Amino acid sequence: MQNPSNSPTLDNRSPITDPRSGEASDQQSAISNQQSEHCSVSIVIVNWNSKDYVAACLRSLEKYENINQLQIIVVDGASYDGCDAMLAAQFPYVRFIQSPENVGFGRCNNLGVEQATSRYLLLLNPDTEFRAPTIDKMVAWHQKLPQAGILCPRLLLTDGSLQYSSVQAAPTPLNQALGSEFLQKRFPKSKLWGTYPAYYRNAPTSVEAVSGAFMFLKTETFRSVGGFNPAYFMYAEDMDLCLQVRRAGLLNYHIPDTEVTHHGGGSSSKQVSTFATLKMKEANRLYFLINHGKLAAASYVIGQSASAIVRCISCSIKSIVTGSSPRRNPTYSKWICTLKWTISEKHYDEDKR
Repeated sequence: MQNPSNSPTLDNRSPITDPRSGEASDQQSAISNQQSEHCSVSIVIVNWNSKDYVAACLRSLEKYENINQLQIIVVDGASYDGCDAMLAAQFPYVRFIQSPENVGFGRCNNLGVEQATSRYLLLLNPDTEFRAPTIDKMVAWHQKLPQAGILCPRLLLTDGSLQYSSVQAAPTPLNQALGSEFLQKRFPKSKLWGTYPAYYRNAPTSVEAVSGAFMFLKTETFRSVGGFNPAYFMYAEDMDLCLQVRRAGLLNYHIPDTEVTHHGGGSSSKQVSTFATLKMKEANRLYFLINHGKLAAASYVIGQSASAIVRCISCSIKSIVTGSSPRRNPTYSKWICTLKWTISEKHYDEDKR
């Protein structure tokens, strides 16, 4: 992970950071500051080469929510994709923060929360869109539910189907090794996945973990547990936060009476799949190392190795039957990459630092 040598720039539309006229910039600063004083919810969105998603997300907020009651903060993780200019032109009430280096998803969220002034906090992915009024429901449920920690609505994929990964059991070496769409559909009630109680109940349900695409909680709660652990660059930081909130004696809930679309992968769709696969494996191993110790981390690696071998053999058999090359199968490539990662000494060397 890179450590920035410079402090991030808070672009609150001030004459110093805004290339436009000082008068226009001052007016926008006044709008942003006036909103901050009366907002009950602060929304933090992290952008990385996803300005079009950010724009669509904000338009959905304008359609279904009272923007005047929201403090909206967008943090750019050094993608410099023109998000600042887009916000200035179309959404001048949004507070923009430019990180000079790509410090990762969690740390960018932490930068945004530093500027949050509201009682409640919504950590929102840029590739989400509201389908109905949602925020008031989240506030009401958070006030009503006992020991409420993080709340997440029912998340839908672009085609309207359920995103099952938005509610999960806390990661274990076993459920990470066995986790697959085939097994989850065949054994939907298994506690290994943790999704069944939420998706088949119409009332708010306590769950172990929710997706980082939509996390609604008290700002004080986020800060009291230390925010996102900066050790994670991308992936697993949401699972870690859910665990820390539960360790603080609070409960995480799935709220099924409102739905939000999560297009999924919008911010990282341009990344090579191998890169994403390795980052996810490394983040999960780090999760176990930080929260459960070296034995759990080693068990995770062993489980991934066994899982990779089984899945590569399965892909090879399928290729023989169909007469195709396994190398053309993305699933085979993913698990070959995973297998190579499990026998690499790189992650063990990192533990010795």
